[in-house]
Amino acid sequence: MQDIYKTFEFNKIQEKLLEYSKTELGREYIDNLMMLDSLEQVTSSLEDLKEMMSIVTRFGIMPIQTSANALKLIEMAKKTGLLTPRDLNLIALDVLTSQNIVKFLNKIDLNYPRTLKRVGEFVDLTNLAKEINRVITNALTVADNATPELKEIKQKNNH
Repeated sequence: MQDIYKTFEFNKIQEKLLEYSKTELGREYIDNLMMLDSLEQVTSSLEDLKEMMSIVTRFGIMPIQTSANALKLIEMAKKTGLLTPRDLNLIALDVLTSQNIVKFLNKIDLNYPRTLKRVGEFVDLTNLAKEINRVITNALTVADNATPELKEIKQKNNH
């Protein structure tokens, strides 16, 4: 099977796709991309592509700036119990990006069942993003008033 990848210069296709990827998760997906095995997979993927091309052509690109892989950060936190303020900020940005995609598609009053099904699986974590933004400053530090205890400690140290 490896010969067919060389024949079709699959690595060059991946390199070209990587130029368009804005997210870490997208780059990982492209790096692990494999040729489709069945006519059903090809047909399904072409239907997905047809819907996305229609959306992009009619309404513009989805509101995806850049994105970390929040899932990887969450898995790391499960193992170590630790996240940096930067990690939390990246998670909040991913949450907001997913909600911006939902809002973008909700404004489209047309039938894109495949895309809407996938986006319908997004979990609304805007409260999590708000809480992260409450406790993490723009300078990516923990806010002095992140918790009542921290606020009290900071006030004692300032006096």
